Amino acid sequence: SDVCSSDLGERADSALVLALIGQAEPLRQLAADAAQPVALRRAALESLGLAAARLPAEAADQRQAWMAVLERHLRSDALDLLVSGEEGWAEHDERLPLLQGASRALQLAASAELPLLGSDRETRVPMLTLMALAEGDGLRIRTEVVAPPVWRLPLPGGEQLEIVAIRGDEHSIGSPPEEGGRDWYARQLDRCVDPESGQPLNVEAQRSVRLADYGMVRHLISQAQWQAVAALPPVEGELNTTPWSFRPEADALWERHGQPLSLPVDSVSWNDCQEWLRRLNRWLRQEWAGLAGGGEAPQLALPGEGQWEAACRAGASTPFHFGDALDASWANFDGGYTYGPGRKGPYRQRPLPIGALGLVNRWGLAEIGRAHV
Repeated sequence: SDVCSSDLGERADSALVLALIGQAEPLRQLAADAAQPVALRRAALESLGLAAARLPAEAADQRQAWMAVLERHLRSDALDLLVSGEEGWAEHDERLPLLQGASRALQLAASAELPLLGSDRETRVPMLTLMALAEGDGLRIRTEVVAPPVWRLPLPGGEQLEIVAIRGDEHSIGSPPEEGGRDWYARQLDRCVDPESGQPLNVEAQRSVRLADYGMVRHLISQAQWQAVAALPPVEGELNTTPWSFRPEADALWERHGQPLSLPVDSVSWNDCQEWLRRLNRWLRQEWAGLAGGGEAPQLALPGEGQWEAACRAGASTPFHFGDALDASWANFDGGYTYGPGRKGPYRQRPLPIGALGLVNRWGLAEIGRAHV
C-alpha cells in the first residue's frame, strides 16, 4: 500500500513537471485514460490547468484550446447520488475528484487573462458547486457548473486578487433554532450572555439585512498576496512579511514550484489586516491610472457581518453552502467530526493551497464558511 501510494505521488509529481515545461498533450491523454487511478487523472487535469495559466500572452488561442478540453471534462458528468451509510460514497469518490480537478484547472487557467476590475469586459469562469441535502436516512448529493463573472485586482510584484460581484439586495442571515451548532457562541464566549438575566443571547437569530452592491475576493489571502502588499512602505504600523506558521515540506513540489506561496496566510491580527489594507489602498490610488484603471481606484475593507454571511450563504438557507452536511473531500476541517448525515474522514492538520479542492459556492467564492461551524 505504501509503495503504491509513493508511486502515485511520484507520477503526480511527474504530471506537474510536464506542466512546468509546457507539455500539455501527455497530460490531456492521461486525464482521459479511464484505466488510470482517479487521483492521477485529477493531478493531470490540475497540471493541465497550471500549464495553461503559464502560457505567455501571445499564446491566448492555445490557452483557450486547453481550457475547452478542461471544460468538456467539467461538463461531461454531473453527480446526482443518494448516499446512505457507506452506500453511494464509493461512486462519489470515483467521480467527484475528476470534476474537482477540472474545476480547479479551469480557475487556474482563467486567472491568466481576467479583465481588470471596473472594466467593461467580463469573463465568466466555469466552476463546480455542490449541494448535499438530507433525504430520508441518506444524503442527496448533486453537483452543478456555475459560471460567475470574475475580475482581477492587481497587486505589487505581479500578484493579483480575484473578485466577484455580490448584488445588493435583501439577504437572510442567522439560523433557525433547531440548527445544530448555532449555540456555539453562547457556550464559548461570555460576552454572548445577557449580563442581567444570565441567559444566552440569540446571536444567531434569523433576520434580513439590506446590502448595497459590493465585491468579494474569491479566496483567502495567500502568502504570496500578503507578502506582495506587506513589502510596501508602512502607513501607520509595521508588518511581518512572512508571519505564517506553516511552511510546506521540501518535497511538496506543487506548493513550491506549481503555486509558490499559495497557502492561506495565518498568524495575523485584525490590526495587521488593517495595516495591510491601508498599504494596498494607498498603492492602488497611486498606481491605478498606470494600471489602465478608469475612474477612481477601488478601495478594500474587511467585510461587515452581513456582507460576510450573505457571501458565505450565496443564497442558501442550509447550515453550509454545501447543504446539510460536510465532507473532508469538500472542505478542509477535522474529518473526525461529522455534521448532519455526513461521514467521518481524514484530518489533514495543515492548510491547503487556495482553490485546491476545486469547489465554490454559487457565487464563485471558495474556502469560505460561516464562523460558527
